[in-house]
Amino acid sequence: MLPATTTISTWGLWRAQVSNFDLRGGLAYTWSRIDAKRSVNFAGYSDHLQSTHQADTLQAFGEVGRRLDFGPSVQLEPFANLTHVQVKSDGFKEHGGLAALSAKQVSDQQTFATLGLRASASKPLDSGKSLSLFASAGWKHALAGVTPANTYRFDASDAFRVEGVAYSRNSAVLEAGVETRLTPELSLGTAYSAQLGDASSEHGLRLNASYQF
Repeated sequence: MLPATTTISTWGLWRAQVSNFDLRGGLAYTWSRIDAKRSVNFAGYSDHLQSTHQADTLQAFGEVGRRLDFGPSVQLEPFANLTHVQVKSDGFKEHGGLAALSAKQVSDQQTFATLGLRASASKPLDSGKSLSLFASAGWKHALAGVTPANTYRFDASDAFRVEGVAYSRNSAVLEAGVETRLTPELSLGTAYSAQLGDASSEHGLRLNASYQF
C-alpha cells in the first residue's frame, strides 16, 4: 500500500496560576486527507485499487502542577494531567476489482490520566551563556478500551472485523534533555523521550534550535 496523507492542524494553549498551583490546558484539531493505492497479485489474479477518505483528530488536555523551588536554579514540579483524544475517520470504498475493500465510518476515542514529577536545573556560564537540564517521569493510564477496531468487507464477501494495535493500559513516561543558550536570542537543545507500556513501547529523540527576534 502506498498512502499519501495531507494534514492541516491548529491548536491553542492557556495557562493560569491559582494560589501556588499552575493550571495549564490546550486544544488541538487536525484534519487529514488519506489517498491510498495498493496492488494485489497472486497466481491468476492481479488488481490495482485506490481510495480517498478524510479523518478528524481532536485533542484536549488539562493539567495542574505545583512548582517547588530548591535554591535559585533547581525546581521540582509534581503534576497531574488528563488528556482526551478522539479520531473520527470517514467510511471509504476502494475503486478496482473484486479485491476492493469498503469500510464504515469509525470513531475512536481514549482518555489518558498521567501522574508524574518534573525536575529542572540551570547554571549560568561565561559570556552570558547558560546551561539547562530537565527531566520528567510519570505513570500514564488509559481509562477506556485499548484496542481500536473497524469493520471491512470486500465487494463479494461478508463483513469482517479488523483490530488495530492495542494501546498500553499502563505506561511509564520518561523524558530527559539539555538546552544551551548561546546568545540572548539563540538556544540549542536535545531531549530523549520514552513511553514504556505493557502492550507497546515508544522511544524518541528530539533536536531543536530556536531564535528569538
